[in-house]
Amino acid sequence: MSGRLRPDTVVMAWRGMEVARRAAAAGHETIAAPVFPMYLDYAEASSAEEPAGLGDATTVADVAAFAPAPAEWTAEERARVIGTQFLLWSEWIPDGRTLDYRAWPRGCAAAEVAWTGHPADQGFTGRLGAHLKRLDALGVEYRPLTGPRPWQRGGTGWRRHRPGRVRVTEVMRHLAESAAAPGSARPNL
Repeated sequence: MSGRLRPDTVVMAWRGMEVARRAAAAGHETIAAPVFPMYLDYAEASSAEEPAGLGDATTVADVAAFAPAPAEWTAEERARVIGTQFLLWSEWIPDGRTLDYRAWPRGCAAAEVAWTGHPADQGFTGRLGAHLKRLDALGVEYRPLTGPRPWQRGGTGWRRHRPGRVRVTEVMRHLAESAAAPGSARPNL
């Protein structure tokens, strides 16, 4: 963001798509990984039934609708987007079961977007249903599309989600504003 990157630097833009576009416009290969919708440590729904997580909600539909190289960008900017990734930080994840729950099926939507380079099409729902059967066969304890199973619901105290405490829209607004500020991110030299 400071404009002081080496020409061969690949930028992982987590602070939002405006940062990704600025990097691509400046000639850098870019990985589009904005907090919303690609950080899967955010809760899947705005409900106290969810296990503890950050933010209000990032749903399967939010991830499936993500465009890593938006159509309104120039062809040159879009060509510099070399990928996307989802991120899953573990400070709210006490065990492997919760990791499965957080990652899947949103990770399926992220894979669809990454493979195609654009938002998932209408056939995604059918493909997702088939993939969920594979996850079942493998014993992956993903979050059902209808909501958490009884044993997946948030417990008492710190393990219960508190919806509305951190709003994704406010986080993204703050990141966009801070990314636009001069000197907001200086590279390590």
